[in-house]
Amino acid sequence: MPNLLIGDSHCRWLNANINNCEELLCGAGSAKGLNNKNSISNYHNIILEKIRDPNIYYETLIFMFGGVDMDFCYFHKLLQNPELNLYEFIDPVINNYVNFIVENFSHKKVIVLSVGLPTLDDEHLKQGLLNEHINSLENKNIETIKNSLDNISLPDIYKRTYNTIIMNFHLKDIIEKKNNPNIRFLDITSFSYDEEKGRIKDEFFTSFDHHNYDRNDMISKIINASL
Repeated sequence: MPNLLIGDSHCRWLNANINNCEELLCGAGSAKGLNNKNSISNYHNIILEKIRDPNIYYETLIFMFGGVDMDFCYFHKLLQNPELNLYEFIDPVINNYVNFIVENFSHKKVIVLSVGLPTLDDEHLKQGLLNEHINSLENKNIETIKNSLDNISLPDIYKRTYNTIIMNFHLKDIIEKKNNPNIRFLDITSFSYDEEKGRIKDEFFTSFDHHNYDRNDMISKIINASL
């Protein structure tokens, strides 16, 4: 029986090196939107339809979301409220994400992957935040965001890295508190962290793109070891 990798664009091509794994790509999909049946992306319903297909049974479901939330949605909220507390943002994101999984797949084997560290440097951050696909799915106006970005001080790569580490810590904690032996958190992030520099290692620091597929080889090895 195959495994199924479900995630945003950060998981692209990752399934090729995961044992017997298919991919359901949810481009620009956010973790917070998965529990919304009426989201613009419709990923809630697309995922349920895929997994509930009576013609196929998946051994393990592997979820890889959260990158869009930390790299984009957080900043949408920050533009609305520059004093935004990180926990006010990540708590509902994690709850929506985990509740979607628990409510629909508690009887299946599930692996929830940690969120990857940011790879956009400070110089390219503003341009990266103007991604049209993501902003359209979040129902955001590009010009409005562009104007707002010119009037706010954005967190640097070190603060953004710290925020992602905190996100992963709480994601793991919430999953473990559900106390469901079928649903596991898997850290695929720590290996890429440079503790001395306080950010992602140079070899994975794309700087101009919020994706970095050079991590895929190690990530796939970590996943395979857990299957």
